Amino acid sequence: MKGGLCWSFLTLVALSTAGRDGYYKTEDGSSVFIATRPGYYWFDAACECAKRNMTLITVDSQHKEEQIYRLLESIGFGGFQFYTGANNIPNMRNYKWLSTENFIEYSNWISGEPKYGDLYCLVIDSESKWFTFKCGFKSFFICEENAYLQQTNADESKDLLFDFHQQLKSECEASSSHDLQDRLVKLLKSDTIISYVGEVKKHLQIENENFKLQLNHTLAAVENTTKQLGEIQEFLVTNVTKEAQHSAGMLEDFIRQEREKLEETQELLFGNLTKEAQHS
Repeated sequence: MKGGLCWSFLTLVALSTAGRDGYYKTEDGSSVFIATRPGYYWFDAACECAKRNMTLITVDSQHKEEQIYRLLESIGFGGFQFYTGANNIPNMRNYKWLSTENFIEYSNWISGEPKYGDLYCLVIDSESKWFTFKCGFKSFFICEENAYLQQTNADESKDLLFDFHQQLKSECEASSSHDLQDRLVKLLKSDTIISYVGEVKKHLQIENENFKLQLNHTLAAVENTTKQLGEIQEFLVTNVTKEAQHSAGMLEDFIRQEREKLEETQELLFGNLTKEAQHS
């Protein structure tokens, strides 16, 4: 049944012929842990993953989803439901992945899903269907490697995720079974600061990209203006040189013409003086 697992004789018989709890590799080499016995509440499943330095699986692409489904079929877990990391605990109107704090973008909900109410968690099955259980229902679960429990990162939002997952692991180790849910709900509802930091970071990245675009446009405009100024300078130099050459040519012509006039005047005077002298 899709609303929750019915722990029946048939289920137990099916489990006896199915695969066993343990670590498996997906087609791309990623390590996952698959648990099928005896059935876990979502909060217990989250802690079982954290104890292994893992987290409940994030299914954020069709490619990843199909790899998981093929793995479940190949190891005999077809037909069963498994908890993932997605939940609406911090905000019942939005489902987020536990590992990354990202809202669900890629999805494969069946008709009528997701449900919106208090404390719902995402379940997948091997038939490529997504639906939600109350997080207090028992189900199988899948863990995957959690980078935030293995190393820190200089990025601020990832540092916060590292701290969050470390705190989650500490709560799992310190809490008793009767108060585990309350303590994890409190932690998850307080982790919204991570989302806020992520949103601020995203906004700053957008602003940074806009500034880069504006700077590139300004640099391109300056480069274009510099090129135009260079062309104007070259034009002026060329034309001034031509004008100077033209003016020099005109001056030479003027001097030559005046010299010729002077020579003609000299010849005329000399001729007249010669005639006067002969006449005398």
